[in-house]
Amino acid sequence: MKKTYLYSFAFLLVIASFTSCKLKKNDSQSVSNKTGYAYNDKSNGGFEVAKYRRGPAGTGLVEIEGGQFIMGGSAVDIPGQDMSNLNYKREVTVSSFYMDETEVSNTNWLEYLNWIKRSYPTDAQYYYEELPDTLVWRRPLSFNEPYVNNYLRHPAYQSYAALGLIGNTQYENVNEKKIYPWNGLGITSAKKSTRGMILANFKRAKGDYMGVGGSLNDKAAFTSEVKHYPANDFGLYDMAGNVNEWVSDVYRAATYEQADALNPYRGNQYQNKDRDPANAKLKMDKYGKPQMVTANSAKKQTWEELQAGKAAAVATGSAAFTADQRGFRDPQSNLYGVTTLVNDKSRVYKGGSWDDQAQWLNPATRRHLQEDDSTADIGFRCAMTMLGKAEIRSSGKPQFKNGR
Repeated sequence: MKKTYLYSFAFLLVIASFTSCKLKKNDSQSVSNKTGYAYNDKSNGGFEVAKYRRGPAGTGLVEIEGGQFIMGGSAVDIPGQDMSNLNYKREVTVSSFYMDETEVSNTNWLEYLNWIKRSYPTDAQYYYEELPDTLVWRRPLSFNEPYVNNYLRHPAYQSYAALGLIGNTQYENVNEKKIYPWNGLGITSAKKSTRGMILANFKRAKGDYMGVGGSLNDKAAFTSEVKHYPANDFGLYDMAGNVNEWVSDVYRAATYEQADALNPYRGNQYQNKDRDPANAKLKMDKYGKPQMVTANSAKKQTWEELQAGKAAAVATGSAAFTADQRGFRDPQSNLYGVTTLVNDKSRVYKGGSWDDQAQWLNPATRRHLQEDDSTADIGFRCAMTMLGKAEIRSSGKPQFKNGR
């Protein structure tokens, strides 16, 4: 039977050899270079091949061209600092991606809440669960009750940073080789017109959140307006200070000694869309989204295995399929989540905030918090992998033309 298939395919190739000489170069994407059959032609069977053309970046997104860099390269060894808060220095490569120009602001979140209210007017639970936790402003020895009671109406809610996620590698890539996201080694501007002005919203020292009255330095006791400070070289704002930023990576002290060199990441939990075994239709939740189930195999199953339901879990050398409280690739003796407070819900956050001192503004520093906890100084911004060619702009660069 397989020989018959080979003969048939060989015959198609012979036909293609007679037709290919008639094809123009600009038809190479619309006609098969093996059979000569036209793609996207209903009269020829209707086999569809989509042509991908990368459009402009979406609203509020910035194109970031990836490449090689030294992860943890900007780390500064401060005496007495816990070295587990610094990324392990190693050479890695990150794919090109899109990133939010600013952190997601309170106005953005208010817009999201409004969408929920209008789209699901009878679903009070959905709306309630997406409301920000204003109780994070309550501190035993600090009076912040107005922020608790008036959070949604507070002026800071309009365009101030709030509580998706970028990856740790992506975060470091856009702040490459710098102690801070901006040029220079200090925390103040070196330009003549703005010399001495603070370049981010952070705490200068214990008790100093915004400077002396009459001459405030960062001009904000809590969060400041987005785009208040200059952008970094990529055109991204507030990559240090204002609020810390969640990243999607699960925290481990030694993650980047073990992770892959291409897009290093810890936290993968692969899922498949759940289907009804009777009719193979997708199972949907009450919001019309496909229900997901944990993937149970790392390779394509044979037809017999699929029919018999013998999908045995197969371990891989590059990714974990289900959460492992010990941590993927960690020795059995490392009882994460049992003898420590670090587990698979411990997520990394970076960047420093209005409530942190300057050492946390360094892109190589990191801390962790349980993913279902919230604080008044952690926000987030979103990122998206770029499909297609990795190079964003080719003009002015040497290029091969027509394979030469």
